[in-house]
Amino acid sequence: MKKKLFIKNSFLLSGSSITAGLLGYGFHILIGRSLSVSEYAVFSAVIALSVILVSPVNGIILIITRKISIIAVSSSFIEILKVYKRIIKNLVLISIFIFILGYIFFQPIYSYINFESVNQYYLTMLIAFVNAVAMINLSIIHGLQQFKSFSALTILFPLLKIIFALALLLLGLRLNGALLGVLVASFLICIIGYILIVSTSIKSDYSDYQTEKTNYIPVFIASICLIALTQMDVVIVKKLFNSNEAGLFAAVATLGKSLLYVSGGVITVAYPIIARMHAVNQSSRDLLIISFFLISMTCIVGVLFFKFFGEFVVTTLFGISYKEGGDLLWQYALAITPMALVILFENYLIAKGSVIFAWIFILALPIEIFVIYLYGSTLFNFIIIIGLCNLIILLAGLFALLIRKDRI
Repeated sequence: MKKKLFIKNSFLLSGSSITAGLLGYGFHILIGRSLSVSEYAVFSAVIALSVILVSPVNGIILIITRKISIIAVSSSFIEILKVYKRIIKNLVLISIFIFILGYIFFQPIYSYINFESVNQYYLTMLIAFVNAVAMINLSIIHGLQQFKSFSALTILFPLLKIIFALALLLLGLRLNGALLGVLVASFLICIIGYILIVSTSIKSDYSDYQTEKTNYIPVFIASICLIALTQMDVVIVKKLFNSNEAGLFAAVATLGKSLLYVSGGVITVAYPIIARMHAVNQSSRDLLIISFFLISMTCIVGVLFFKFFGEFVVTTLFGISYKEGGDLLWQYALAITPMALVILFENYLIAKGSVIFAWIFILALPIEIFVIYLYGSTLFNFIIIIGLCNLIILLAGLFALLIRKDRI
């Protein structure tokens, strides 16, 4: 893969990530303005919880994308379909098990999240399952390096959520309508993704490639921890603070995490390319350097933008009731910046068969949660703790990367 083509695809996926992000924020703004602040806090907590439920799939996705990228080298498309069907079958079995656990532990979970109805509780699990299938479909397309199709689906997903959520909100369904809109959109993305997969053809670039086993369990666990590190903040704030502060933080977190989504475009392009280059014994050092530069610049620009225009952005998008989030926005964006680079290094090492970050995340998650419960008495302190923990994880990851410098 030539550098120019890599940069071109990076801009393609970054552009689609930005567009999808804008549509995603449009969706959240639509929900935030259509519901009360307390209802929006519940909505954000439900979505965050569904993301956490799907977090094991994120570990599988990294493995799937890497495996598909390597299989595609030999043009073994039949093998790709076999892998796909096997994954979906296992997902259904695991989802049934999770649903049973959700039924058994209904009362403590229901009370912790403060659901407004039992339907919302089970709807959360259903959204998680359908999203998991959609994510697996996207990972197959990603591994095949069908970047145009991947970009199209990335944009279509939030657009469909806006369409269906708006329709259901206009029917007066409010919170349940917003959640149903997410469910219907996810289902349609599943169908479209499947059609794109079965209609794909691949072209072999190499006849000689190496296969390398990856320890799946650490990657699986690390993915859960990473999702928790980036999503549990909204859930914890919902528990520790009043409904007004929880809604305020939900808006700040939604906007601040845009840095992760935009930088994700670069990572999305780099990951399958690095996996394939590693399979054919090619160096990917230059791609890592280019990716690091692009993500760093994106985050710096984002933090500065939120620093000077944070209050304007928050009040314009969410309304005057969220005005207090203006100062918190750039602080949250700064706190989340190290995590954008952490995700880059994590994907880079997993693409090369290393699971070093798994152990870092496993150690970091309980420590961060413990410190939050001890010292996160205000939203400002909460954000400071998140930022410091993310920075420590980044430094630990850089140290791990330096240890492997002879294999980069």
